[in-house]
Amino acid sequence: MKDGSGGGFPLYAKIVVTGPDYAATIFNDPLSGYYSIGVPDGATYHFVVTSQIPGYNTGVADVPVNVPEIVNDPPGIVANFDLKVDSGLCIAPGYTPGEPIPVWSESFDGGELPEGWSVVDNTGGGGWGIVNDFAPCNELPPGTNPTGGSGAFALINSDCAGFVSLDTELRTASIDLSAWDGAILSFNQDYFNLGDTADVDVSTDGGKTWNNALSQTASDRGPTSISAVLPGVGGQANVTVRFHYYNAFFAWWWAVDDVAVSGAVCNPGESGLVVGKVLDTNTGSGLNGATVKNMPDGNSGTTHAVPEDPAMGDGFYSLAAGSGPQPFQASKTGYQSAQLNIPVIPNSTVRLDFSLASGWLTADPSVMNSKILPGTTDTQTLNISNAGSADGSFEILEGKGPLTAKGVKHVASLTDRRSAQKRIPADKINAKTAKNLPANPHPPKPGYRIPQGAGPGEVISSFDTGLGIGWGVSFDTSRVWISNPSYIGPGDDMNHSFTPDGTDTGATIAIGGAGLWMGDEAFDTATGMLWGVNVGGDDCISEMDPNNLVLTGNEICGSPWTNISQRGLAYDAVNDGFFIGGWNEFTVYHIDNTGAVLDSQFVGLGISGLAFFPDTGHLFVQVSDPVDFSIHILDVNNGYNEVGSFNVSDGAFDDHGGAGMDSDCDGNLLILNQFQQKLFIVASGESGSCSSDIPWVSEDPTEGTVPAAGGARHVAGGGGSNPFPVAVTFDSANLLPGLRQAHLGFKTDTPNPMAGVGLNFTVRFMDVLEDNPPGTDTFEPYIYAAAGANIMHGCSFFNFCPHDNVTRADMAGYIFRSVHGPFTPPPVYTGIFGDVFFGDYNADYIQGVYDDGITAGCQADPLLYCPDQSIPRGQMAVFIEKGLKGADYIPAPCSGIFTDVACPPTPSDPYGDWVELLFNDGITTGCQVNPAKFCPLTPIPNEQMAVFIVKAWGFPVVLP
Repeated sequence: MKDGSGGGFPLYAKIVVTGPDYAATIFNDPLSGYYSIGVPDGATYHFVVTSQIPGYNTGVADVPVNVPEIVNDPPGIVANFDLKVDSGLCIAPGYTPGEPIPVWSESFDGGELPEGWSVVDNTGGGGWGIVNDFAPCNELPPGTNPTGGSGAFALINSDCAGFVSLDTELRTASIDLSAWDGAILSFNQDYFNLGDTADVDVSTDGGKTWNNALSQTASDRGPTSISAVLPGVGGQANVTVRFHYYNAFFAWWWAVDDVAVSGAVCNPGESGLVVGKVLDTNTGSGLNGATVKNMPDGNSGTTHAVPEDPAMGDGFYSLAAGSGPQPFQASKTGYQSAQLNIPVIPNSTVRLDFSLASGWLTADPSVMNSKILPGTTDTQTLNISNAGSADGSFEILEGKGPLTAKGVKHVASLTDRRSAQKRIPADKINAKTAKNLPANPHPPKPGYRIPQGAGPGEVISSFDTGLGIGWGVSFDTSRVWISNPSYIGPGDDMNHSFTPDGTDTGATIAIGGAGLWMGDEAFDTATGMLWGVNVGGDDCISEMDPNNLVLTGNEICGSPWTNISQRGLAYDAVNDGFFIGGWNEFTVYHIDNTGAVLDSQFVGLGISGLAFFPDTGHLFVQVSDPVDFSIHILDVNNGYNEVGSFNVSDGAFDDHGGAGMDSDCDGNLLILNQFQQKLFIVASGESGSCSSDIPWVSEDPTEGTVPAAGGARHVAGGGGSNPFPVAVTFDSANLLPGLRQAHLGFKTDTPNPMAGVGLNFTVRFMDVLEDNPPGTDTFEPYIYAAAGANIMHGCSFFNFCPHDNVTRADMAGYIFRSVHGPFTPPPVYTGIFGDVFFGDYNADYIQGVYDDGITAGCQADPLLYCPDQSIPRGQMAVFIEKGLKGADYIPAPCSGIFTDVACPPTPSDPYGDWVELLFNDGITTGCQVNPAKFCPLTPIPNEQMAVFIVKAWGFPVVLP
């Protein structure tokens, strides 16, 4: 295999051979171009040769194999292929484009469908026509040709067709391009988009198969000139182009005029070809995305995978270079660059392989646990090791929230995702018209109250953005950033910044080019960079620098989430990753900073914006089409179960106007209404998430350089060691007893993400025995979990009184704080009970659970509460389940799981239905296994109550 357009050098290629009862795929030698394959004698074989060097047309030939008994040694048939450059693309190494030469054109000046052209109506809704103006619909003045052409033009007008769905094709006559190695299509147009698609496709087999040359899903108003390379037409004698307009339901129009095809010219240079691989020194595997550059002329190639060739795999590159000894440099972010020299021979191919060194850092242990008495400290050693071939530097970043275990925990069902995509109209999901759309699999619990604060959904303030089509929203600790893409409307392709009071700061970041539509945005607290969803381009997420006001060029892509456009984006400060999702497949993807999927979940919500709160693990989802609520809250650490939902107080998003969303440092939501072009600051009920300082832990040092494996190199500031010790100190000063969780993240200069370290810090109660050995005290982890959640504070200063029975007054505080959040103030006591007085212990909480309908007291006439009475386990079941599910919830009739609980309930033992509900919810297994007993009349001590509270509300607990 070799270049047949003037370069003359051998080409690396894939050869697919088929024949009678035979099929094989092989790859040739990338250096010599030679290949060999054994096939049965006496048949003709079809060869399809595809260059692995970009920019070449495919070679096709039928080769008869009928070898005489004598002849050459070894016997065989010679089948050489000289592959032609695709001159339309003109991207083959060493080639430069020349001036195209006109071959064929059509102006539509005849006023009717030209000879050989055809119109295909795929839905019966209407097809293309050759017209002089927009009559009879008259959206534009009579006689107007909006394309920039003159006279008649081709038009498909969905607006004129009414409420029908259009799918129609305008096909050209056959065009002979057998004398050309590539071709370029040009035409004038006026394209007015409203949810439809305008494609240009090309066929070389009479319309049996089509290849896309151009796809448009955004308005391009005329007069405008378009050009597109026609793929795969080199040397073809029967080329048909079609203008395909579809997904058009009461949309606007597409007008086309002056269609022309030109033969493309691509000129060879005086150069040779350099091919090879770039390898990772640490693993020996190929590196994709590395750059290999010829230093004298600056020509470069990017490494990529050749997955079908097991001998090549990842890391292959190719580029052209001038003759003679030439220096080349290979580089990739996170790796040390390497430079090598090799003589390049004109019209020949040489091979040059690179190996790039890098650090490979890990931290040990992966989880640090500390349990100490009040007023004391505990210092432990965290070792940072480098198993890599180069030095590696790190910086420690403290982060809120428990470290989420990596690995796929939840996987979105492909069936659900595909079913979600069956909707009308395309890309405008409306649950009222959706076909086969799965419901939200995790509806909120009945009677749920959003934790930590009152007034979720309340509008705190708002301001007009003054933007044309503001969409994505992010917050960088001081400024609100709003993207304004032109891809979907009258935007200026800039990311604009405002102070929270609505003052335009004047700072902008250019986000246009390459079809970039910056959807929702997020702020990376680890790097200080902004990221945005590239909805209109490659569906990846793109990085922006808010300090230097530029797109950095860095992107994160991954499978399968980049295969379909997403809308919402939120930064995950716990795992240094992102949550991303959209309204096309109703799925949340949780990705790391390389784009790899950590987990995913079909949530049944059309996502337009996301915001994540690491303290609680709550992911707020703004829906594009709020059938019930505009904001839904998912618990990331509990299978993405929905734990709450609400609407914005003034109804600002009842009109489906929700676009981007983020949170500020106070825990408020920043939500943009795309129709009003107004930014709303809305209470979320969560605490702020900007600060990354954890006051009870410190590290010394917080950064360093770890020498490469196999050598103790000198590093700045002193002698380096591998592993590198870091002193981590836990400090209980001024802290109440309970469990606290956080994590350490790492910013490195290495290509491999460094796994975070979880921190579990427990300040002990003086009267809770240390769990030694771990697991011997089954109550201890739950005691500290309930205390750490600020639900059960203990009985006195630094004491928990684990064996004391819970009173009804105690229970009021536990349940109210669990339901409403630990920092929500209870209502003021109004004297409703005859045995509870203003100022009594937990009197306000007793008022709270009474107002919630969780309790009616212990006696009706006179109304009493019995605050000092120990609460039995049966009553406890009622308190917990009503707190979880609401005062009006009626449990299902019991079936008799426990032998000591009346079923059906009786006046003297009325708890059976509630006790069994507690069992079915996984909150209790009873007090005895065989026979199964619950002990409904037994008073419950504090240590047992902690277990019930933590299991019922899912508060974080660290089990041995």
